[in-house]
Amino acid sequence: MLIFRIVMVWSLQCFVQMAVLLNYSVLWGLTCRTHLPSHATLESDAAAPLFPIPASNFTDGNRMVFNWETMVLLPGQEQAFIVKCQLPTGLLQTESQSANLLLYGIAGAAIGVFAVLVIERLPAAVRRFMTRKESTISVVSSQEQQVLSLLDKKGGSCLQREIYEELSMSQSMASMLLNSLEERGLIKRFRDGRENVVHKMDV
Repeated sequence: MLIFRIVMVWSLQCFVQMAVLLNYSVLWGLTCRTHLPSHATLESDAAAPLFPIPASNFTDGNRMVFNWETMVLLPGQEQAFIVKCQLPTGLLQTESQSANLLLYGIAGAAIGVFAVLVIERLPAAVRRFMTRKESTISVVSSQEQQVLSLLDKKGGSCLQREIYEELSMSQSMASMLLNSLEERGLIKRFRDGRENVVHKMDV
């Protein structure tokens, strides 16, 4: 049984993770294609707006399309695709989008009320577990906060070696901090050749 995960990260505060179970020992000829929203462009201030570098790209006049090709994916191997994009400011401020935001706000409020009603009826043990999990994520040491702040400064992603070089800490200390942050879902590391790329997650 091969566990294959595609991880796509968008800069528009959206993180999508898909898991597919395939009854094959090896996956051959994987092709991943992503279409950016209409008129969207890659983030200019991001250190790595695309990861890894796509095999090809094109545009239909309204949106950009990127293709990745992976010849072989072995059992237990994870392939990640990161795309950071942004919409033009003028497009975000149109009246139609304001109306859509209002509708989304109403829908979000309704969902929030429903969620509160459901949570109020959950067993006390489940509520305690959720509270413990939230407090674990929210408690960040000063050194961990330095790492997160550096990632923000770098546009959300940077090489792992940049962290210990710019923060003047040992490689072992940086690795320990990154392990702690990754266990709590605050960052995710991806392999790029011989180096790790560290990406800050939106929690």
